[in-house]
Amino acid sequence: MLDFLRDNPILWNLKMTDYRRKDKKDKIWEDQAQLMNRDTDLLKGWFRSLRDTFTRLDRRKTGDGAPQLTEREVWIISKFAFLKTITRHRPEPIRSVSTSIETTDKLKFVCIK
Repeated sequence: MLDFLRDNPILWNLKMTDYRRKDKKDKIWEDQAQLMNRDTDLLKGWFRSLRDTFTRLDRRKTGDGAPQLTEREVWIISKFAFLKTITRHRPEPIRSVSTSIETTDKLKFVCIK
């Protein structure tokens, strides 16, 4: 299955022109599902789950305080490394929403005086 995914970057590479062609991607998934005697939704779900797990693990900080990775997590990181080139992480928020609300409320109070 991993070879299939590496051989079909249209399924995961956002930079490809055909990435948005749902009909092409569905055909590729259907062909693989028939070959494996599996349901298409099962294969898509398997990939989506492991892709998301890889993204979370890729963002994780390493070092002395970081928890040890499980055997499964190490496997995911090694096998899905081809996704590293297209993985984009959202920047950390500068401050939380509750902090923003508290700050706004304090400013209103100061302005009223």
